[in-house]
Amino acid sequence: MRGAGKSTALEYFGQYLYLMGWTGLDLWAPPNAENFFYAINLNHKSEHESDVKIGLRSKFDLHCNCNRTFPIMILCPDTKKFDQYSLDVFNDYVIKSREWWIDYCRKKGIFPIEWHSNMIGKKIESPHEPLITVKYIPEPSYNGSNHNLFRKIIIDSILECRDQGRILTFNPILWENELPRFKAIDLIMRLLEYVKNTYFLPQPDDVLEPIKQKIVDGKAKRLTLSELHLLHWDKMYVIAREFGELTASNLRSEASSTITKRAFLSFIRRSRHAQITLLGDYQNPSDVFPSIRDQADIFLIKRAPKNLFGQGWEWLFEAIEKKREQILEYGNYTEESRRIADTKYPRIEQLANNYLYAVFPDNSFVLKNIPSPDFHHKQAHEHFRILTGITWENIASSKSKTIEIDSIEDASKQVKSAASISYSQLIKSLVSPISDGGKGMTYKEAYDTIMKMAENGEIPRPTWSRWDSMFTWYKRNTKSSVAS
Repeated sequence: MRGAGKSTALEYFGQYLYLMGWTGLDLWAPPNAENFFYAINLNHKSEHESDVKIGLRSKFDLHCNCNRTFPIMILCPDTKKFDQYSLDVFNDYVIKSREWWIDYCRKKGIFPIEWHSNMIGKKIESPHEPLITVKYIPEPSYNGSNHNLFRKIIIDSILECRDQGRILTFNPILWENELPRFKAIDLIMRLLEYVKNTYFLPQPDDVLEPIKQKIVDGKAKRLTLSELHLLHWDKMYVIAREFGELTASNLRSEASSTITKRAFLSFIRRSRHAQITLLGDYQNPSDVFPSIRDQADIFLIKRAPKNLFGQGWEWLFEAIEKKREQILEYGNYTEESRRIADTKYPRIEQLANNYLYAVFPDNSFVLKNIPSPDFHHKQAHEHFRILTGITWENIASSKSKTIEIDSIEDASKQVKSAASISYSQLIKSLVSPISDGGKGMTYKEAYDTIMKMAENGEIPRPTWSRWDSMFTWYKRNTKSSVAS
C-alpha cells in the first residue's frame, strides 16, 4: 500500500549493507529521482532533537532521521547532459560566500586569506570527492550494435563505485524512451553475475587477517568503514523499487517491461550462486511474476489491507490473530491486555510506518521496528532539481543514438552530436580501464580497436584518419567537457 514506508525500509536495509562495506546498485525507482536522494541531507535529525529538548515534539514522534549523505554515481543516457556548473555548486566546488571561503582556506591551510566579492561563484580546486558524479552511457540500440560498449561502461562504472564507495543509481526520469530504458536494465541484470564472478573476489589473506583479528564473537563494531569495505570487497546488493514494473505477472503498463522480466527470472535463479542480494518492493503479490516472487528468502510485510495480499497470505493474518487472542484471553480482555496485544502483535492493517513483519522460509515471523535511513528520504512534495539546483537537458534524440539515420546528408551531424561522449568513454575505457587494474592500451592500439569495431558495425565510424588525430580529438573533447 502506498504511503506505508516500503521505500524507506528498502533504503534502510540497503544502507545497512552499504555501511557493512558492500557495493550497492540502486537500479530502479519511480521516475522522480527518489534513488538520487542518498546525496541529500537536510539535518532533520538534529532539528527533531532540538524540538524535543524545548518540548515542541516527543522523542517518539515519527520523523526523518537524515544526518549524513552517501556518494552516488548517476547512470545517464548520452541523450542527456547535466549542467556541470550546477553539479559543481552542489558538490561544494564553487565559492558561495566570504564565510564559505574562509572555512575552505582554513581547511586547506591557506594563509593569508585574501577576499574579494567578485570571487563569489568562481570554481575552486576540488577540496574533496564529489557527492554526485555522472556516468554517460549510450542508450542500447535496437540492433545491438552498441551493446558491447554499453557493457564495458557498466563494468567500469560498477568497479569505480566499489573503489570510491559510491552507490550506482539508475532512474527512469532520465530515460524517457521506453525500449532503451528497459533494455538497459536487461543488459545490466544479465551482466551482474559475470561482474561478480570475475571482479568481485575476496581480498588476499594478508589483507584480511589483521581485520579479522578485530572481530570478537562475530561482531565487528570496532572496524572502520574502510576495513569493512575490504572485508566485504566481494559483496554486492541490488535495489529495485516498484518491482512489479520490472517483473509484471499479467497486465503491464509498458510493453517493453517483458524484456526485464526474463532478465530478472534468469538472475533470480542464479543469484544465489553469485551471492548477490536483491532487495525489491511491490504493492500486491499478484503484481510480480510468481516464478520470481516465490523465490524470495525473506518477505517484509508492511501495512496493507488483507484483500491486497490474496489467499496465499491468509495464514499470516490468522496466525497474528491467534497470537493476539492468546494474550487477550490470558489478560481477561482488559485494556492493558489489548495494549500488550497491539504492541507485540499489531494487525497488519494497523502497522505504523516504521514497523514491519519479517517472514522467514519456515513461516516464522517477527515484528521489527525499522528507523528511517540516515540520508533524506524523498517526500511526495519534494523535487530533486529544486532541492539540489542540479539541472540537465536533452542534447540529442534517441533516434540518432541508436544509429538509425534517415538522411545521408544529416548523418555526419547526427553521429558527431550523438557519439562524442560515447567515443570519449570508449577511448577512456580502452586506455585507462578500471576493470583491468588500470593497465590499458596505447592510443594507437585503441585507435585500431575502435576502427575494427566500426568495420564490424558495432559503432558508427569516426572521422579520424590516424591514431594521432584521434588523440588530438580526445584531448580536446575531454578538456571541453571538464570546462563545461
